Amino acid sequence: MSATSTITSTTRESTVVHPIVVQFIGRLGTEVPNARRNALGFVSHETTISTSGFDRTSPYNTAILLTAPKGAIDKLHQGDVYAISCKLISSNNRRLDDLYCGTTTILRIGKNDSIGVEYEKDVMNKVSMVALGIVVKMETVPKGDGKRGGKIVLTLTSVDFDPIDQSPVCWMTKHIVERCHQSDKFHSFCKEGAEVQIAGLIEGYDDKEWAWETRLQVYNITPCNDSTPNPNVTEKGKSGDACDSSVAKVACQKEDKMAAGINTSHKRKATKSRILAARWNKRVKVNAAHRAMRRDHGID
Repeated sequence: MSATSTITSTTRESTVVHPIVVQFIGRLGTEVPNARRNALGFVSHETTISTSGFDRTSPYNTAILLTAPKGAIDKLHQGDVYAISCKLISSNNRRLDDLYCGTTTILRIGKNDSIGVEYEKDVMNKVSMVALGIVVKMETVPKGDGKRGGKIVLTLTSVDFDPIDQSPVCWMTKHIVERCHQSDKFHSFCKEGAEVQIAGLIEGYDDKEWAWETRLQVYNITPCNDSTPNPNVTEKGKSGDACDSSVAKVACQKEDKMAAGINTSHKRKATKSRILAARWNKRVKVNAAHRAMRRDHGID
């Protein structure tokens, strides 16, 4: 276990988690022996996600590991086709990414001998993803005539805890946004530094940036207003600073100014209270002195 694998409760509480859920559908491959994973109670099977590519002309099966608790062994059979709700943890390198699932999220669709030879075409682009993350890059894909205003590709960074190492990992995903989804709200808020939740179908894998690619179906956008970075991301990932952009910094600066204004207001109120208290104490002392003098002269 690496030095970064020991995670304290403080680390977990200070790490902003942006999980990615994948609704996997595919054929289960052979079990991948791994002594460390097995000792920790996990078993992994190799499988693939069938995609067409963003241009829909480059069909490819990208290998990935389906990892489940040992208690799910009786439910997983090599060669059978399954629909499983999983959590994605990417490796950010040539190692296979992981889809983690529980024992209650496994649905067997069919046995090996009952699935036709056209299975690969049937499940192509059928794996869905719901990604929560921070926008770190926006690219406009020109139209076929070279003019701008076509599709937009969003690159997100997400952070989640590896169930095996219990360490936070950061990775990227890419999401293509068609013109039909580019509303006024999208252009107003979906900028670098915005926190977004995107649902789409996986249509490819970028093996240069180790990023899964989806075509957006539904999205929700929240402008970034938290300047707290994720300082505890392992060496497997990239920086998790949610506000490392000009747009986000402006939002954070506005929030700081508001906080400063509140603090200034509190200071003014506190100063006024101290002045009033001093005046009252002075008046009390003066009155006490007058009463003492009247007693000394036998007036009271």
